[in-house]
Amino acid sequence: MIKYTSGAYGIQALLRFHGSAAYKALLPSLFSVLVYVVLDMVTALNYDPDMVQHPYALGALIVAFTFLLSFKATFSYNRYWEAVTAVHQMHSKWLDVGMDIRYWEAVT
Repeated sequence: MIKYTSGAYGIQALLRFHGSAAYKALLPSLFSVLVYVVLDMVTALNYDPDMVQHPYALGALIVAFTFLLSFKATFSYNRYWEAVTAVHQMHSKWLDVGMDIRYWEAVT
């Protein structure tokens, strides 16, 4: 279990290496930035202002990003409810153990 210390605006939690997915995502994101910079430099030479401003191209991008965002939100929501169910089940088992102990104390 990761123990978090409280600090100003959660800076310690943001800069924590252990258990963080941000550091695992750093290399792929830097690669994406590098690809973007190279493409931006190449297309800056022969820039066409109507290339990206077409409504169908922007609509396709918006649909793709909306799909990705909704998929990620649904996945996170399902993980949350799976964790809540596991905690509820654990609480139920601990209550069973407590009642069994109380019963055996009363009998003996």
